[in-house]
Amino acid sequence: MLPQRSPRGLTTLILAGLLTLAPALLHAVDLGPGLYAEFTTSMGSFTCVLHHEQTPNTVANFVGLAEGTRAWMDMEHAAVAREPFYDGITFHRVAEDFVIQSGSRDGTGTDSPGYY
Repeated sequence: MLPQRSPRGLTTLILAGLLTLAPALLHAVDLGPGLYAEFTTSMGSFTCVLHHEQTPNTVANFVGLAEGTRAWMDMEHAAVAREPFYDGITFHRVAEDFVIQSGSRDGTGTDSPGYY
């Protein structure tokens, strides 16, 4: 007899499978005109639409930090940095079936790029 899988384990397995399959499906679909951000993680990749018409300042800030064209304060080295802010950071909060949060250089979710 096969061991029983818990529903949570099955959800994780399905999610991992979808994250693995998503890049292939995404490239097969024409996203159309717009501004997109592609996230590459150890679990796979996903793409998000950036609604620059509705939130131009937020999108400009995100893109600048992502590309390294927006200066930010590197608290670890006490220096202004102009490198991609998000490269190599983790998701500091994952709430199943709700939200994932990232953007924290120290991984706690309590730090910032050094400006408000």
